[in-house]
Amino acid sequence: MFDEVRQRRALRLLERSPNFLRTSEGLAFIAQLRSAVAPGVLSTARRAGLSASWLDVNDVVHTALVELTRDRGRAARYAAASVGEPWAYVSRCLTGWMRDQWGTRAEPLQEETLIALRDERTHHAACDGGLDCGACVPPPMEAVIERMFLALAPALPTELRPPLKSLLRWCALNPPQRRSYEHADRAAAVTAFPMLPSQLVVLITQLSWGTRPRNAETSLMGAFLSDPTFRVSDSPLHTQSVLRWTAQVRGLCHASERLPAAATAHLRC
Repeated sequence: MFDEVRQRRALRLLERSPNFLRTSEGLAFIAQLRSAVAPGVLSTARRAGLSASWLDVNDVVHTALVELTRDRGRAARYAAASVGEPWAYVSRCLTGWMRDQWGTRAEPLQEETLIALRDERTHHAACDGGLDCGACVPPPMEAVIERMFLALAPALPTELRPPLKSLLRWCALNPPQRRSYEHADRAAAVTAFPMLPSQLVVLITQLSWGTRPRNAETSLMGAFLSDPTFRVSDSPLHTQSVLRWTAQVRGLCHASERLPAAATAHLRC
C-alpha cells in the first residue's frame, strides 16, 4: 500500500494531467484504487442491496477516475491536501459519488436492462434469422454490446439509455468497411438514430469503432470482443477514452439543459 507521501504525490500528478495514468506509477495508482479504496465502497454497496452483477470493483474504479479528474482534477487536489491519509478522503468522496448513482440511476438502469433482455429474448424467439433483423447478432457480440451498455449508460440521462443499446447494436452490425468512408458511416448512424443528439451518436461510434489512425487499438468494442475478461481500468488508453467520452457527454447534457424545451424535444424518447 502507498504510504501517505506517495499517495499525495500520485494525486498531485493526476491533478496535473490524466496522462499520469499511462505511466507505471499511474498503473500502480489504479491498482491502489482497486485494492485499498474500492473494497470499502463495495461493502457499503452490498449493505445497500446492490449485487455484484450490478456493481463491481471495475465500476467503482471507473467512477473514481472520472470524478478525480473532473474540473481539472479538483477532487484529486483536495485529496492530496487533505488532513490525514488521502486514501481515507478519497474513500469518503467515492462513497458519496457512488451513492449519487445508486439513488438516481441504479434502479432505472437495472429495470431497463431486464426489459431489454426480455424484449431481445422475445424477438429472437419470433425472428426467422433474416439479415434485416437488427437484433440478430452472434452471442459473443451481444455480450460485448451488453458490457459496453453497462459501462456507458450511467453517464447518460435515463431516457437516452434504451436507444444507446440500439445504437451499440447498430455499430456492431455496421462496422466501417473502408477507413476513408468513416464519415459516411457516422452520417448513416446519425440518420438511423434521430432521437439522439447527432454529436452524441458520433461520440459513441468513435468509442465503438475507434479513431484513426489507430482504429483497432482504440476501439472499445474491439477490446471487449477480443478479450472476454477485458476491463477498461486495465487499459490506460481506453480509460482515457472513456473519461474523455464521459466529460463530453456531460457537456452535451448540460448544454441541452440550458436550451428551451422546444430545442431539446428530440432528446426525450
